[in-house]
Parts: sequence; C-alpha cells; structure tokens
Amino acid sequence: VQNPSITSQKYIPKSIVCESIDTVAPVSMLYEMNKSLTEIDRKVRGIDQFVMEKIGYDNLIDLCRAFSSEQVDAIANAIYQIEQGRALIVGDQTGIGKGRVAAGVIRYAKHMGKTPILFTVKPNLFSDIYRDLIAIGSDDGVPLFIKGKEIDRVRKVTRKFIEDSIKEDIENGDFDLEYSESKLFKEGYESETNSCIEEYRELYF
Repeated sequence: VQNPSITSQKYIPKSIVCESIDTVAPVSMLYEMNKSLTEIDRKVRGIDQFVMEKIGYDNLIDLCRAFSSEQVDAIANAIYQIEQGRALIVGDQTGIGKGRVAAGVIRYAKHMGKTPILFTVKPNLFSDIYRDLIAIGSDDGVPLFIKGKEIDRVRKVTRKFIEDSIKEDIENGDFDLEYSESKLFKEGYESETNSCIEEYRELYF
C-alpha cells in the first residue's frame, strides 16, 4: 500500500541525453505520466532524437544546451499530440520551464513551415518568450518592436549565426571584444557568453 503521507516523488525523465533539473511530480499523476511518455518514447524510437529532428537541431549537444530533460519530455509530448490532431496543456510549477517548452514548440512550428501564434495575458509577457527564443537560437523572424498590431522591424539574425561569427573571428584572430576567448561557449560561463553575443549583435547587426 502506498504511503498516503507522500504526495510527490522524483520525476524520472524519458530523455536520457539531456541534463535533468531534479523535479518531482504528484504521486497521483506519476503512473499516467510515465505510461504516456513510455508509449511515445517507444513509438518515436527515442524521445531525444525525435525532438532534435522535429525542431531542427543538427545534433543532441545543441538540443541539450537549450533544454533540460524534463523540457525535452514536454516538447516531445506536445509535438506528438499536435501530430495526432490533439493538444497538450503544460501545468508545471514556476521555474520548471513552461516558457522554454513553448519556445521549443514555436521552433517546431517554424521548422515545419507553420505559423506559430502566441497569446499572453499581458503584453509585457512577450519579453519572456522572446528571451527563451533567443536562448534556444530561434530568434530569427521575431518582432523587435510592436506598436498595436503593426510590426516595425523583424530580427533576421539568429543566435546561432552570431555564435558562428564569433567563433570564426576567434579562429581568424579578428575577435576584439573584451571577453576571454578560452571561456566563451564553455559550461559554467553561460552568462559571459550571453553578454558577448548581445554585445556582438549590437555592434555588428
């Protein structure tokens, strides 16, 4: 008999490549969550590869730079349901990454030639999804300024393009920003890397 005093247990992601953020899930939901994701994992022959291909990453390293294993699970579930003509509601608590999951689904839609539509309760919440789109390298075509219903300007340069440009400059000895070249794009230096990318964007794009 399950201990009635235990209301949550550790969530074990089906994504086995990306890093987990050590989440828990309600005991009452764990069985159905696991059953659903196990079925999806079996049908798509591996959630990680499935999501990587569906949202247009070249390799699993890039996928895992953008998403945790829990987020990959959610994106896989969302894409699978969409392709079955159904829908998915992500009900994670604050901090798990609902916005990042939404950004992944937006990336999927664009990769599939579809037009994603985002609704927010308040206009200022648009900045949150924009931040997540930049973080996953999908900021191409995202409006920079919005006035009413008219888009003033659209960003055409992606994060990946800027990263490649910086790496090329470093390789050619042309990198002249005040950042440590040996630390950029390395684990543990994400904040410095992001600052460098934004400064490079402002200077050259």
